[in-house]
Amino acid sequence: MKFILFIFVGIIYEKYYRDKKCRTKIYEYINNLGGTIVQIEKVTSRDEIYNVDYKIGDNNELLDKTVKFNFWYEETWY
Repeated sequence: MKFILFIFVGIIYEKYYRDKKCRTKIYEYINNLGGTIVQIEKVTSRDEIYNVDYKIGDNNELLDKTVKFNFWYEETWY
């Protein structure tokens, strides 16, 4: 029974908490640039890789970046 509970908690952590934490870090990064996020798309279901569409300032130019998070939530922007 403990094994099933462990698996269940692990799935909740992977599918909900990690995704929420990564999206929060993305919002913080883009807000610090002075931008607003248009869309965040998770590229893979296994890795924490996201495509981020955002705008900076008053111009309507849509910018695009990709970010990858490692196990410790350290981010690498491309």
